[in-house]
Amino acid sequence: MATLTGTAGNDLIHRIGDGIAVPAGWTELLGVTLLDDTLLGMAGNDILYGGAGNDLLNGGLDVDTMYGGAGNDIYIVDNALDVLSESAGGGLDQVRASVSWVLGANLENLLLTGLAAINGTGNGLNNVLTGNAAANSLAGGAGNDTLFGAAGADTLTGGAGLDAVYGGDGGDRLIITNRTHIVAGEIYSGGLGIDTLDGLAVTQAATFVGTTISGIEYLYGFSGGLTLTASQLHGINGGISTGTLRVATAGLIDLTDTVVSTDIINLSAGGNTLRLQGVYSIYGMFDGRVNGGAGADKVTVSASGYGYVPVGVTLNGYGGDDTLTSGDGADTLTGGTGNDALYGGSRADRLTGGTGRDSVFGGSGGDTIVVSTASDLQAGEIYDGGDDFDTLSGGGVTTAASLVGVSLTNIEYLTGFSGGLTLTTGQLNGFLGQILTGNLTVADAGFIDLTDVVQVSANVITLSDAGNTLTLYGGSLADGAFDGTVQGRNGNDTVRVLAAYGAVGVSLNGNGGNDSLTGGFGSDAITGGTGRDTLDGGSGDDTLTGGGWQDSISSGEGNDRLVISTASDVVAGEIYNGGLDIDTLDGTSVTTAVNLSAVTLTQIENLTGFSAGLSLTAAQLGGFIGAISTGALRVSTGGSIHLTPATVVASSITLTGATIINLPDFRSVVHGSSSADMISVFSAADNTQLVLNGNGGNDTLSAGAGEDILSGGSGNDALSGGAGNDQLLGGTGDDVLTSGSGADWIEGGAGNDTLFGAAEGDRFVFTAADFGGTDYIMGFDAALNGAPLGSFIDIQGGATAASYLGDAAFTGAGQTQVRFDGTQLQVDFDGNGSSDFRINLYGMDAASDLGQSDFL
Repeated sequence: MATLTGTAGNDLIHRIGDGIAVPAGWTELLGVTLLDDTLLGMAGNDILYGGAGNDLLNGGLDVDTMYGGAGNDIYIVDNALDVLSESAGGGLDQVRASVSWVLGANLENLLLTGLAAINGTGNGLNNVLTGNAAANSLAGGAGNDTLFGAAGADTLTGGAGLDAVYGGDGGDRLIITNRTHIVAGEIYSGGLGIDTLDGLAVTQAATFVGTTISGIEYLYGFSGGLTLTASQLHGINGGISTGTLRVATAGLIDLTDTVVSTDIINLSAGGNTLRLQGVYSIYGMFDGRVNGGAGADKVTVSASGYGYVPVGVTLNGYGGDDTLTSGDGADTLTGGTGNDALYGGSRADRLTGGTGRDSVFGGSGGDTIVVSTASDLQAGEIYDGGDDFDTLSGGGVTTAASLVGVSLTNIEYLTGFSGGLTLTTGQLNGFLGQILTGNLTVADAGFIDLTDVVQVSANVITLSDAGNTLTLYGGSLADGAFDGTVQGRNGNDTVRVLAAYGAVGVSLNGNGGNDSLTGGFGSDAITGGTGRDTLDGGSGDDTLTGGGWQDSISSGEGNDRLVISTASDVVAGEIYNGGLDIDTLDGTSVTTAVNLSAVTLTQIENLTGFSAGLSLTAAQLGGFIGAISTGALRVSTGGSIHLTPATVVASSITLTGATIINLPDFRSVVHGSSSADMISVFSAADNTQLVLNGNGGNDTLSAGAGEDILSGGSGNDALSGGAGNDQLLGGTGDDVLTSGSGADWIEGGAGNDTLFGAAEGDRFVFTAADFGGTDYIMGFDAALNGAPLGSFIDIQGGATAASYLGDAAFTGAGQTQVRFDGTQLQVDFDGNGSSDFRINLYGMDAASDLGQSDFL
């Protein structure tokens, strides 16, 4: 064992016989064996070779290079540019550095010395890193490392491998950068001081199960979620701010002295007792959610102490028979499965028992007791709202539910249950605040008085089969009164609607039985259903629907609507009496044809609906003095009809007998009968088309002021255009077509027709249908020769466009040609050289009276 001390210059210290060349100007110091020696370089850039043995190599000042060789060597480093070289298998070596240092290859341990806040970094070996008394940053890297922070506020990162991290004295931060760096068997010991386990860089789910955690006051990061045992979590008494916390084992977790700002805490399947503060303070808050596991959990939230402001938390029991107790905030408690007990606190809590036979107590504050599904309701359950104004809410219940057998106390409001809710008459009579639900069904017979309920907005109230007597107020939601529907069932029901809150009506449906339904002062909707019903609308603008039997409907005062829903609702002998004011017979929802010929209609002014068709007698149709707006109208009897309404809107009107009909402003189609009809329309001037079809018989058709189409059909018809640009189509037979004041299309069709124009751009149209006929044109102004206000002869569908030959002969060259034979016009339609039909043009004396411009 020897000590070799260099000079103040650049020294080379090594063993005799090493064969190492000495650089020029350097001092060489030689040892005999250099076994377990101390090599001191002093000042200068020195090179030290330890050789075999457990050597201590200290290069001293300046930039030194040290070779430890075999044995457990110690390197003293005081310059960040020093170079250490250690061979593989060269022993267990230690670097003692007074500057920040990263262990090189084959070096195992690092000890930081001095008083400076410096850093130490390991390598891929199993390192031991030890800090000094200052605030150090130690990083183990790969390998099974042991980190000792010692005194000072240190930052310790074990890295990959099975590590043991000891903070020592001071407020240390133990850092994990990747969830895979957490290995079972690891140790995380904060030591003295306020220490933190830091997983801010970990974004995926991590677990500490199987590790040892002690002396840790704060737990941060792990945004992807973190799993700990109950005892690990119980031991943290400073602050927790992580992603989702998962408890892996059963047991007690007391976090009442811990500031918890984690969003979610998931308890274990074995059951936990969890105590925490649901508060906001200057230090932090827990306002997240606690989820129980399959076991029986007991979760208590408290809020006490100076500076605390209560906030709401969420407690979910999930499986097991849980006991959940709210704090001073507006909390949300959910029991889940099992027979749970939920206790609200001093504020407005939201409590959901879930499945199982639960007991829910609201406590003080305006609480909401929630039923999530219809199956959550079980006989024997308790729902006690407690103090203040409490609500039973079935907002999430979309299927039919029943409260029969459930104890309801201290609950003022009923909301939700959109799928329907069944209650007893006693339960229904017990609400004194509001009933804001979907459909209500009464389970038993008896008297129901809802006149003391502040607001009833149930969509439908369905009475029992045995019959009920129901009294309520009709009105609007604004005044709190009922404006929904009351449904009777098979019994004979008595429904009384009071009208103390205004004129908004209700709906009354008798359904089965011979019901007598009477509305109030509002605009009521009353439906008889099956049975021989008597409906009385009372005052107001009511809607009354009899149903499928022989009903008697009297709408009373007001502008009422008497509704026929289906064709089968119409039964011979029924009575529809509109009463006073302006009433309407409404078949809007009828999708098949309806025959009202055997029904009594009195005091009904308007007709609407029946889009699939409606049959009335001529007398019934003539009785409407208001507006008619329907589908196809069929007049089942002949006669004279003079309609006085301001407008008649129908897809068509079909006559079945010889009829004289005068229509006001009509814009659709009228089909005549097979007899001789007289149809006249007085419509306003616009671009809307009116179509009059004479069909069979010698008809007389008169257009209105619009752009109308008149078709005579068979028979010798008389068609008269109006003020618009009309189309007059004679059809078969010897027809008389008279143009109106517009530029009309005049087409006689088959037969010997007489066509009257008005010299205002009229078009006289001839087609193949005119073959063999002789037509007469009156009012054709040939002198204008096709001028803008002149008339035209339009021969359509020929071999070619018509050519006027004057008095020349046909060429027979396959062209449509017209010639004047001195008396009349001859038309070679098919171009074969012979005349196919003739046109007598009144006032034409010579071939020169016409020119090519008169033909289209």
